[in-house]
Amino acid sequence: MQNEVGEAAEPGGQGRGGSSTMPHKRNPIGCTVTLAAANRTPGLVASFLSGMIQEHERGVGGWQAEWPTVSALVQCTGAAAASMAEVIAGLTIDKEKMRANIDATRGVIFAERAMILLGKAIGRNQAHHLLEEATRQSATQGRRLTDVLAAMPEVTKHLDQKAIQALDAPEQYLGAAEALRQRLLAVEKNNSGKQEKE
Repeated sequence: MQNEVGEAAEPGGQGRGGSSTMPHKRNPIGCTVTLAAANRTPGLVASFLSGMIQEHERGVGGWQAEWPTVSALVQCTGAAAASMAEVIAGLTIDKEKMRANIDATRGVIFAERAMILLGKAIGRNQAHHLLEEATRQSATQGRRLTDVLAAMPEVTKHLDQKAIQALDAPEQYLGAAEALRQRLLAVEKNNSGKQEKE
């Protein structure tokens, strides 16, 4: 919800985080409710745990304190789940802004990937020192990290140009995310089908 990031936004509309003085503003109400519930939870859990002390024949005070505590925890969980369901249902994603934010780093955000690949060939410590120098040059010279790495003989001896140029492709970082997404969608579709039959 920060303009300078601008990658994702909660749904807007009546009663959804507008401002009386700034018409353009859209506060993240769902996330606010969820985080407020999460902030209360550790204290409630502590109250519950301290009430579990087993006095003689479960003396008075402790177990009575559990009732409102458990109730409050259930309310927090319900409020957080309901708020996030609303957020997810209306979430908007700006892929172009995500790409622009990544590009603004000139690829330095992918230095860890380069270090891991180089570390396999030259050891983690040496790779770390090389990448420290490369990221420093990228920042001071305003160059892409891949261009800096491509000009370093210590790097090109172990990584070819194709591997270096692929370092700052965000798609390389997705891992199993797409497979997991497809699996979740299949489960949801299967569950929806069962409910319709019932």
